[in-house]
Amino acid sequence: IERLLNITNADCEERFTYATELVAQFSRRKGAVQEVLDLWLDFWRDLLLVKVGCSEAITDVDLEATLVEMARGYNLTQIRAFINSIQAAGEQLRQNANPRLVLEVLMLSIPRREEAIGVKDG
Repeated sequence: IERLLNITNADCEERFTYATELVAQFSRRKGAVQEVLDLWLDFWRDLLLVKVGCSEAITDVDLEATLVEMARGYNLTQIRAFINSIQAAGEQLRQNANPRLVLEVLMLSIPRREEAIGVKDG
């Protein structure tokens, strides 16, 4: 989870480095990357639940404070869009798409926190 949080706040270079690491994992064991995507999906689902006021339904209660803080920085559209991107990436990898391309596009899809780009909650 800590790596996920770091990548969420990382610049493009760090994100592409992480994508390269995931591609290397994928070439060794495809299931490892799917596990990472599932972890991301769980985290962003919990973030969505916190954002809509359903904190009691989150799966990783140890991260509740982090999720509450992060939820302030994203709007619902950003969260839903990234959840969809994670799901699409997993499906594309299962269909034998180019893993480097899929994972780099996913890294570019990570939303920027609103305070960093000056957008109001929507």
